[in-house]
Amino acid sequence: MNIENMMKKISIKGMTASNRFAVLPTESNAAAEGGVPSSETVKRYRRMAAGGAALIYCEATAINQDARARVNQLILTADNWESFKPLTEAVKKENPDAVFILQLDHAGALASTDFAKPVGIYDRPGSGVEVLTDSGIEKIIQGFVDSSLAAEKAGFDGVEIKICHGFLGTDFIQPLNRRGGKYGGSFKNRTAFITEFAKGVKAKAGKRFILGLRIPAYESIPGGFGSAGPEEVIEDLTETIAMARLAEKAGISIISVSAGSAVGNADLIHPTAKYPDGVYRHFGWAAAVKKAVRIPVVGAGYSYLSDGKTGIGSWAYWADKNVRDGNVDFVGLGRQGFADPGLPSKLMNSRADEVNYCTACLGCGGLLLSQQPVKCVVYK
Repeated sequence: MNIENMMKKISIKGMTASNRFAVLPTESNAAAEGGVPSSETVKRYRRMAAGGAALIYCEATAINQDARARVNQLILTADNWESFKPLTEAVKKENPDAVFILQLDHAGALASTDFAKPVGIYDRPGSGVEVLTDSGIEKIIQGFVDSSLAAEKAGFDGVEIKICHGFLGTDFIQPLNRRGGKYGGSFKNRTAFITEFAKGVKAKAGKRFILGLRIPAYESIPGGFGSAGPEEVIEDLTETIAMARLAEKAGISIISVSAGSAVGNADLIHPTAKYPDGVYRHFGWAAAVKKAVRIPVVGAGYSYLSDGKTGIGSWAYWADKNVRDGNVDFVGLGRQGFADPGLPSKLMNSRADEVNYCTACLGCGGLLLSQQPVKCVVYK
């Protein structure tokens, strides 16, 4: 199995990643009280680090208690950052060369009323979701900045902002965001969240601290991102490309490309037998973004490929081919990371026959939706 292109080094803002494998920020809902890493959290990421991926994203972490979508979601603030140091230290001890990036998030309208506070950027008639004022938005942006600086203190190499899958960040950028004021309407206003966040972090963080975005190339919902307007649904990547270029100019150092929406078409986020073509669409979206920017781009949607038994080609073949062809810089392990965090090491050491390939059963997703700790239900 030839994966020579997956084994090539690449630079991320001056840091060297030793290969092109990336662990995507899949939630485990296993934090200890107060949202700090539990022993299970540390164990999980130590396994990821031992698995050999050069780029590891720590799962979606809320910027405060009210920003949670999961009852046991990680929460990082200026007050609890020291509790995250055992996590970063464990990862660096296991794999000193790993680039460890924390994904920061606000659940927005998807926050659970059982333990958090649903809010939105624009009005959703009948939803009961509070629409934030401009000053409220400014406080949230500052919250992202503060959590980013706390992440740097805790030992992370950078942060990624989640602006996809229906969470608060997505609200800003959707054409549906026709609110008045400086955060809605025009493309410039809808992307102000990104530019203001980047400016705020860059003013105080170290020069090597990495800033990343996870974006939805195309949500495939009416008025969603990747369409031409609030009443459109046909794919139009004009704003996707424009946002990637704007992000690079603002100081973003790496972009992770996803798609779909948790409130509209989860099968597009993570392709299954219901929509296997989604795998190839992910390839195209990542390639479109990659052609528009000079910074590294991370691709997703590969887990359904498995070892080739699905009939549409193997994980390793397409991963290496897309890197070789310049369609993407990193290939992400999402569900596959739960199934077998050791996949990178096994493939790089000619042990492909030992890999536990994801079956795309979505059992892990079912655990997440039911607010249980997440793990692979097949390879226990």
